[in-house]
Amino acid sequence: MPIWHTALTTTATVGSNRDEFVVVRKMKNIDWLDGEGNDQVQESVK
Repeated sequence: MPIWHTALTTTATVGSNRDEFVVVRKMKNIDWLDGEGNDQVQESVK
C-alpha cells in the first residue's frame, strides 16, 4: 500500500461531514438556462 493512501483517506469527506438530506423534484422539462436573460425559476410537477 502506498504511503499517500493513508493521507487521502483521512482527509477525504466522511459520513458525518456530508449533507443530512437531499431534496429531489420531478420537473416538467429541463431548461439549462444557457442564454442571457434566462434567470426565471422553473415550476415543479405536482
